[in-house]
Amino acid sequence: MLKCSTWSFLVFGIFFLNITVLISCQAPEPFSNTPSIQFSELVYEEADQSNPLGIQQTDKIILTIEFTDGDGDLGISQDEVYSPYHDYDLVIDSKNNIVTFNSLPSYPLTRLERVFNGTELYWTGVESKTLDVESLPSYDCADYELLYINKELSQVVAPGQISNIPDPSNFKLDTLLKVENEFRYNMYVTFYSDNNPDGVFKPVDWPKEAGTGCLIDYNSRFQPLGTAFEGQLTYKIQSVGGGFGLALAKGQFYLECYIFDRSLNKSNTIESPKYRLSDLLNQNNNDL
Repeated sequence: MLKCSTWSFLVFGIFFLNITVLISCQAPEPFSNTPSIQFSELVYEEADQSNPLGIQQTDKIILTIEFTDGDGDLGISQDEVYSPYHDYDLVIDSKNNIVTFNSLPSYPLTRLERVFNGTELYWTGVESKTLDVESLPSYDCADYELLYINKELSQVVAPGQISNIPDPSNFKLDTLLKVENEFRYNMYVTFYSDNNPDGVFKPVDWPKEAGTGCLIDYNSRFQPLGTAFEGQLTYKIQSVGGGFGLALAKGQFYLECYIFDRSLNKSNTIESPKYRLSDLLNQNNNDL
């Protein structure tokens, strides 16, 4: 069992997420306990070109969806960092060694879930989550995490928390293999664009657009809604530097979206209509 200190994992990039919610707490008819969503609206807000020098320009894409959920258990708090809502699993090999980038592991590999025992967070093995792999992935920030590790104590500490350890000299900074937990977020959004040599709609390569080798996505959490059986979610995605205008200006694009409830039930997957940014801008101007 791996013991770890409490921390929150943050993903830094040029994109920021915000969600506002409009809900109804009365159920006029029985709904399925599996959430259901429908597309409502997509809005584009262009970066303000009149911003003074030194102030980062931003543009926004705002997705609005309608939802129903029969037991009203939607939403995850930001401080819920333990299973089943933890960020990722660590990995051990068949000899219970923690797998790192430079490991020569003994297969099979097993995922370690993050669980809460009432006072502390631990990584614990779950046999049903054995990984069906025979080799480690090449280095990528989506597959590895830089953490301090004490192999004798099987204790793992995030860089920002190492100063809180009584004797940090026994910890070594290492690159640990990780597997992202699908349930860390409850709202998933993927952009598709036909701005490709073959003109086929494909997921937008945001790391390439942003000039970074690290994973950038638009998946996030919305907070618990109370007992909300139906309502509306407005999902605001902001790009520093006017990134949407640069990445999506050519061709058409659409968004794909689904959500999870607290019981880990996955909703249907919806797609927005296909848009051009210029059409959305014209639509905004006509609404003024």
